[in-house]
Amino acid sequence: MNYKSFIDILFIILLATLVMLTQSVQLGAVDTALTTLGAGGISPVSADDVQIVIIRQDEVELDGTTWKTCDELGKVIRPNDPVLLVTADTDVSHHRVMHVWSELRDRDLDVKLGARPRTARANSQEQH
Repeated sequence: MNYKSFIDILFIILLATLVMLTQSVQLGAVDTALTTLGAGGISPVSADDVQIVIIRQDEVELDGTTWKTCDELGKVIRPNDPVLLVTADTDVSHHRVMHVWSELRDRDLDVKLGARPRTARANSQEQH
């Protein structure tokens, strides 16, 4: 057996080890509701003029008026007031929320994500 064959065998063993190691480490995700947070991660809104935008799957709402696109909504938002985004229900996708957030941030607005705090009653219902 010459050195070239020995190096080839070592290289094959190295590649096989790398393949086995990549299969041994698996990543996962925690399943959470976007609009529900646990204690400790919530900061109350304390601004005087907060514009609350309600996100639905197909439209957005501000002060009782709905729009189909963020461009239409962006034209009526007061530029200096903070905007708080909240979802209408748990069926609104994370992708939808991040799309609205991104569109409004692109207009140089102060956009925050709102969430309802998890209550003791909600916790007990989720456990059953």
